[in-house]
Amino acid sequence: MIILAIGYSASIIWLLRFLGFWNIELLKDSVYWFIGSGFVMLMNLNDVSKEPQFFKNIIKDNFRLIIVLEFALSAKKLD
Repeated sequence: MIILAIGYSASIIWLLRFLGFWNIELLKDSVYWFIGSGFVMLMNLNDVSKEPQFFKNIIKDNFRLIIVLEFALSAKKLD
């Protein structure tokens, strides 16, 4: 499953690069997304049928993670 997720992410990155929306400077952000959001969501897919608000909660969790990462990365750039 993890190999499929890596392949899917790589194909999306390749497509975005082909279309001109992605460049090598975005590699760090792509890796952060895959480890932070993508991998966690992949591991929690079994909970979809058990939790009625699954996707709503996933979106909230992703926004929290994005806010923390953006704050940390922008604070590092200011130094």
